[in-house]
Amino acid sequence: MKNRPAKKFPNPYSEKLNEFSAHCWNQDSKDIPVKNWNSHFEKRTNGKIQKTIFEVGCSNAEFLCRVAKDNPEIGFVGIDWKFKVLYKGAKRISDQKTANISLIRGLVQNSKDFFDSKEVDEVWVFFPDPWAKKSQLKNRIMNEEILTILADLMKPGGKLYFKTDH
Repeated sequence: MKNRPAKKFPNPYSEKLNEFSAHCWNQDSKDIPVKNWNSHFEKRTNGKIQKTIFEVGCSNAEFLCRVAKDNPEIGFVGIDWKFKVLYKGAKRISDQKTANISLIRGLVQNSKDFFDSKEVDEVWVFFPDPWAKKSQLKNRIMNEEILTILADLMKPGGKLYFKTDH
C-alpha cells in the first residue's frame, strides 16, 4: 500500500471571512490591502486616529469591541489563527458597526507582512495558551523570535502589554 498525501479540506469559515472584506482578511489569501493602518482607520471612521493598537490572539474580538467603542480615536488590529472565532469577531464588528477595528486571520510570526516597521503604538498579548508541557514549548508565542518581530513593529516608546494566569 502506497502512502498517499493527506487530503486538505478547506475550513468552511475560510470563505465566510470574505463576507467582511472591509475589515477582516485571511493571511493565506495574500490580499490584505492595508499597510498604513492609521490611513485605513481614518477612511473607515472619517476621523483622526491617534494611535494603533495590535492585539495578538484576539479570539472573537469581544474585548476589542468593548474597548474600541469607548475609544473611537484609536485603531485596533486583532490577529488570531482560528477561522471560526475570527469569523464570529468579524460578524460582531459588522453588527455593532465598529469602524475602528480590523481583523487578520493569521499567525503573529507573519506580522511583518501586515505592518510597516515602527507603525504600532501598543501590542497587547492577553492570556496566550501557555503550552506548558516540555514537548509544547516550541508553540509558545512569547519567545525571542516573536518579541523581536513585535519590537520592530512598535514605534519608539511603544508599549507591550502582556498578561497571563499561568
